[in-house]
Amino acid sequence: MTEKTRYPDERNRATHYATCQKAWAPESHVLKEPKPRVLCVDDDLRVLAGLARILGADFDVATVDNAADAISLSEASASFEVVITDLKMPNMDGIALLRWFGINSPDTCGILYSGRADLNTIADAVNAGHIYRFLNKPCLPAELLDAVRAGHEKYCTETTTRLLLRQAIDEDTLTGLPDRRRFVKDVARLIESEPGSSLALVVVSIDDIELVRRTLGFGAADGLIVQAARRLQSFMRDPKFLMRHPVLFRIDDRLALLWCENSQAHAQEVTAHLIKGMTVDVVVAEHKLSLSSHAGIATIDVVSTNSESAKDPLTALRNAEAACLDAINSSESRIGLFSVSAHSRERRRLELLRRLRNPEFLEHVALSFQPQWQLHGNRLICLEALVRWQDPELGTITPNEFVPLAEEHAETATRLGDWVMENACRQRLAWQSVLPDIVRMGVNISATQMRTGDLHERVLDCLKRTGLPPELLEVEITESAAIADFTKSDAQLQALRRHGVNVAIDDFGVGFSSLSYLAQLPANTLKVDRSFIAGLNGDARNLDLLRGICSLGHAMQMTVVAEGVESLATVPVLESTGCDVVQGYAIGRPMTSTRLAQWYRNERNEFARSIAGLQCESSRVTAKAS
Repeated sequence: MTEKTRYPDERNRATHYATCQKAWAPESHVLKEPKPRVLCVDDDLRVLAGLARILGADFDVATVDNAADAISLSEASASFEVVITDLKMPNMDGIALLRWFGINSPDTCGILYSGRADLNTIADAVNAGHIYRFLNKPCLPAELLDAVRAGHEKYCTETTTRLLLRQAIDEDTLTGLPDRRRFVKDVARLIESEPGSSLALVVVSIDDIELVRRTLGFGAADGLIVQAARRLQSFMRDPKFLMRHPVLFRIDDRLALLWCENSQAHAQEVTAHLIKGMTVDVVVAEHKLSLSSHAGIATIDVVSTNSESAKDPLTALRNAEAACLDAINSSESRIGLFSVSAHSRERRRLELLRRLRNPEFLEHVALSFQPQWQLHGNRLICLEALVRWQDPELGTITPNEFVPLAEEHAETATRLGDWVMENACRQRLAWQSVLPDIVRMGVNISATQMRTGDLHERVLDCLKRTGLPPELLEVEITESAAIADFTKSDAQLQALRRHGVNVAIDDFGVGFSSLSYLAQLPANTLKVDRSFIAGLNGDARNLDLLRGICSLGHAMQMTVVAEGVESLATVPVLESTGCDVVQGYAIGRPMTSTRLAQWYRNERNEFARSIAGLQCESSRVTAKAS
């Protein structure tokens, strides 16, 4: 019987047990209340006999004549409510013994019973919390009984408080579900309840919970979590799912379902039903919302002695969360299965995030520059600055891997963006004697930087510090980022344009932008996403689509840039559709500052002749065809 059920009303146990006896048993077979346990420690056997005689009627008394035996007895049996000890004993004195109890059995109430004591030592021990009461030896029996009863009352109060706190700590107040701190205990309980059976663990992520929190408030988000928890609880009780000993947890904004399961196929089948049943419209805070979710599955293999998840259940929880994140990032399925590769990706992602948020990260990044070539005029018109990361331990990390991670954290994105802007501007200024004044420097701006609201001020401050003329800078922002908060984006870009900075809309065609908004943005360059260029391949429909985009750009007084040009053979085709500028590996791969200067001095003229030859050949073919 647990302490909580033994003493449901610690302040009036006698009344409680009297009531229980009348209700549970006939008068001839009354249940006896267990006596509180008291441990008496003294090297004088006569004193021990006297203590046992005085306390024996009301308490279950154990006696030992030294501290070592007291510790052994406490470790071997249930805890004592009260410990009474002499001060002067061989090997370990009474204060040291009560200090041990304070550490190893913090609810036990300690009473020092001695006739020879240093009052300063006693006061220090009382102030440190090791001693509850000090009694002079000898004392009246009534005084001893009062002290022990008061100590027992204190023990009961502290035990009840500790149990309530433990319950509050381990239980989520919103849903009433156990939380992450109870997870390990419940895994152990399930393993004990069905030895030899593995456990299935499913982590369920509620879609758009952050969006609901930002737009409708914390109350709406909490309501959505409660609705999801109730639906999962109803599934747990459904006998058709055959879930043995299921337990539902709340893990932050996610829910985790744990049950005994030996078949991974059956776990996947159950999870598929759960996810399907979780797709429903609900009303939260007077708003009709669509409840949907993704899930990740991991197993806790208790059969294998080498199973990491069995040794550390939190590993399985991390595995299921990683599988859930994998499902969220995938467009193929709403359910992810944990795999070693997915776990490795998550560990690498965490490591990259840690390194990105360290300011020393900037010591290991550098800029490369990719040329943009103007077809009409056959000349270099712009250089796009691209950041590269060469970590001393991890090696080369591609921009596709680390740039999105950097943009997740506003401080990191701003720090990296400021570094790129500053170094790109300084490099363009250093090339004044190498490049003509028409060649601009293009710098990418992330949506995270745009959301800060002070992008224009940071860019203008950078131009002022470096001395680069504003007309030699072009900021590039994706259409989705520009449209996301149109008012804020428009105000910042307008401020840059007023000061002469060029603005380019990057990756055009892959977002869900509004043309009415796009026409209002103060951009003078439209960069067509590489997917349109790769999809040409002589397809008339793709050519017509690209031709339409170019016409749209020209109608808005924009220069149209084709990104991702991989072959010079496509240059005449692109020029025929109306593209003004081309960029890609066929024009030039990203180069270091030194290599770019060499390319411009030694190779650009030959490249210009190649472009001119293609244009002439295209003109002859066109004239012959007409």
